[in-house]
Amino acid sequence: MNGDKTIKAKALLKNIFLFLIGGFVPKIISFLLVPLYTEKLTTAEYGTIDLIAATVQLLAPIFTLQVQDAALRFAMDRDENQSEVFSSCLRIVLIGFILIVLGCAAFYFCGFVGLRWEYIVYFLLSYAIGSISNIFGYFLRAVNRVSAVAFSAIINSALTVSFNLLFLLLFDLGWRGYLAANTIGSFAAVLFMFFHGRLRSYVSLKRPNRDLTRRIIIFSAPMAASALSWWANNSLDKYILTYLCGVGSAGLLAAAYKIPSVLSLFGAAISKGFSISAIDGFSEEGRDGFLGETYSAVGFFMTVICSSIMVLNVPISKFLFAGEFFSAWKLTPPLLIANLMSFMSLMCEQVFIALKRTRLIFVTAVFGALFNSALNFLLIPFLGAYGAAVSTAIGFFSVWAIRYTVMKRIARIKTRALNELTGYSLLVFQAFFALSGNGFAAAQTAIFAAIIIINGKTVLNFIKSFSKK
Repeated sequence: MNGDKTIKAKALLKNIFLFLIGGFVPKIISFLLVPLYTEKLTTAEYGTIDLIAATVQLLAPIFTLQVQDAALRFAMDRDENQSEVFSSCLRIVLIGFILIVLGCAAFYFCGFVGLRWEYIVYFLLSYAIGSISNIFGYFLRAVNRVSAVAFSAIINSALTVSFNLLFLLLFDLGWRGYLAANTIGSFAAVLFMFFHGRLRSYVSLKRPNRDLTRRIIIFSAPMAASALSWWANNSLDKYILTYLCGVGSAGLLAAAYKIPSVLSLFGAAISKGFSISAIDGFSEEGRDGFLGETYSAVGFFMTVICSSIMVLNVPISKFLFAGEFFSAWKLTPPLLIANLMSFMSLMCEQVFIALKRTRLIFVTAVFGALFNSALNFLLIPFLGAYGAAVSTAIGFFSVWAIRYTVMKRIARIKTRALNELTGYSLLVFQAFFALSGNGFAAAQTAIFAAIIIINGKTVLNFIKSFSKK
C-alpha cells in the first residue's frame, strides 16, 4: 500500500511539473509581447481582438457542452472504449461548430455584425482550434501522455512569438499579422498533439454509440452551465463596479488582479495533475489516504504562496503599477484569498468529476455566482472597488465551504480540516494587517511563519510518501 502511494505521489508531481512548464512559458512570453502589440496595434484593433477572445470563451461552454471533461473522465473509466469516447466527444464539438458557422453566416449577411470578414474567419478558427485543442489535451491526460500536452503549449508559444515578430516587425502586417501568427501557433500545437500523441488510432468512423453519447451529454451539460456561472463569478464584479462607480474603479480592480494571477499559474498546473490522480486512484471500496493527504498538502502549499505574496504585496505593486494604478495594492489581499478559495473549490470539483457527480458542481457554481452578485450590489456602494474584491473572496469561500462539506460526506476523504480552516482564518487576519501597507510587516511575517508551523505535519506526511517502499 505504501509503495502504491509512492508511485501515485511521484506520478502526481511529474504531471504537475509538466503542466507548470506548459503553463509558465506561454504566460511569460505573452507578458513580454505586450509592448509589441501595443506599439503595432491600435486600441480599437486590440479591443476588437480581445472582444473576439472573450466571445469565444463565452460561447465555447454552450456549444461544446464542456465535453473535454467527459473526454478525461470517461476515457479513464476501465469499462469504456477509449476510441468511442474520443470520437463521440469530437462529434459533439463538430455539431456545435456547425451551429456556430450557421449563426455567424446569418448574423453577417443580415448585417447584425459590423466586423470585417477577416475577424469573422479568425473567430471561427479560434473557436474550432480551441475546442479541438481542449478535447485533445484532456484526452491525452487520460491516456497518460501529458508530455504531449505540455510541449504543445511550448510549441504554440514559440511559433506565436516567431510569427508575430515576423509579421508585425518585418512585414508590418498589423492586426492581420497578429491574427495569422496566433492562428498558426494554435493550429501547430493541435497538429503536434494529434501526431505526437498518436490520436489517429483513437479516431473511429463507425456508427456512434448512442448510449455513450447520451451519458456524455448528461455528464457534460451541468459542466457547461457551471462554466458559465464560474465566468459570471469572475467577471460580474467588473460590470457592477463599472455601473455603480465608473470605469476608473473597474480599471483599478483589473490591475489588482494581475498579482493574484501568480496563484492561478500554480493552481492550474496542480488542479490538472490532481484531476488525473482523483480519477485514476478513486475507489468506493476503500481509501489509502493519498487523495486526502494530497488535498491537504496542496492546500497548505497554496496558502503559503498566498501569504508570502501578501507580505510582498506593496513592493510588487511598486514594481508593477505606475501612477494612479499604484493604489490597486489595497485590493490585492482580498483578491489573493478569492483566488485561493477559487482554486480549492476547483480541487473539490475534481473529486466530483471522478464520482461523476457533475450536478453538484453546477448547483454550487450557480449559488456562488448569485451570492457574489448580491454581495457586490450590497458592498460596492459603500466600499467601492474594495467591496468588489471582498465580495469575490466571500463568494468563492462560500462555494468552497459547500463543496468541501459535501466532498467530505460523499467521498469519505480524510483531510486535515482544522489545520486548513486555521490557515484560512490566519490569512483573513493577515489581509486586515495588509491594509496598512508595510505598517504591520512584522505581524504579517509572523502569520506566514504560523501557517508553516501549523501545517508542518501535513507536509511531512506527503514527503514521506516518496520514501516509503
